[in-house]
Amino acid sequence: MDFSAQAATADLLLRNVSPARFETYRAVAHGRAHAAQLYRWNLAVSGALHESIAIVEIALRNAMDRELRTWNLARSGITQEWAKEPAAPLASLLNPRPQYSTYVKALKQALDSRDVRDAGHRRYGAPITHDDIVANVTFGTWKKLLPRRMQNGQIGPGPQRGLWEHALHRAFPNHPHATAVHYWVSHVHALRNRVAHAEPLLHCDFRGYHRMATRLLRAIDVDLGQWHSGVSRVPELVARRP
Repeated sequence: MDFSAQAATADLLLRNVSPARFETYRAVAHGRAHAAQLYRWNLAVSGALHESIAIVEIALRNAMDRELRTWNLARSGITQEWAKEPAAPLASLLNPRPQYSTYVKALKQALDSRDVRDAGHRRYGAPITHDDIVANVTFGTWKKLLPRRMQNGQIGPGPQRGLWEHALHRAFPNHPHATAVHYWVSHVHALRNRVAHAEPLLHCDFRGYHRMATRLLRAIDVDLGQWHSGVSRVPELVARRP
C-alpha cells in the first residue's frame, strides 16, 4: 500500500473510530499511517486469538463436562444432568442466589439460538439437549468451578476443592495441579473478554498467551496441545507486527 492509500485509510479510521480508541495506536506509532497499519494488525491478531481461544474453550468445557457427568451420577445416584440437577456442593456454585441459575440462563441462550435457526438447518426445531446446555455455559462459570490458591495459602474455596479432588482433576490428567490450571484458565478468560470487546491489544503478551493456551490443552490431551501449537496463527502474526 502506497503512502497516499495509507493516509486515506488513516483518515477513514479517524472518521469512524473514536478519537480515544485511535489515540491508543497513534501513541505508539510513527505517524498516522503507521497507526492505521497497527489498527489493521490488531484486527488480524484478534482474529487469530479468537481461533485459539475457541479451541481452548471447547476442549475445556468438554473435558470438565465429562467428569461432572460421572461425578453427578455417583453423587446423586439419579442423574448425570449436573447443570439441571446439580448435586452438592455443585448446586451452591451453580445456583448461588434464588434469582440466579446457571441452568436457566444456559437454557434461555440455547432456546434463543434454536429459534433463529433457518428452516434448512439440520437441527431446526430440535429439542434442547444436555450438549446445548453445556455449549451455553459461560467461560466464567467453568473458571468458577476450579479451585485457586487462597490468601492463606490453601487451595479453595472448599466446594471447588472438593470438586477438584473428586472429579475435575481427571479432566487434566497431564498436569493435575489445581492452581496452575486455574491460573491458565483465568488468563485465557480475561483475554477472551478483551478480544470479544475489540480492545486494543498492542501491549498484550501474545507469546505468553500462546504458551499458556498450549500448556492448558496439553494438560487435557498432549496431542491436542501439540496440534494447537502447530495451527495457531498467533506467533506468525506477532512476528509480522508493523
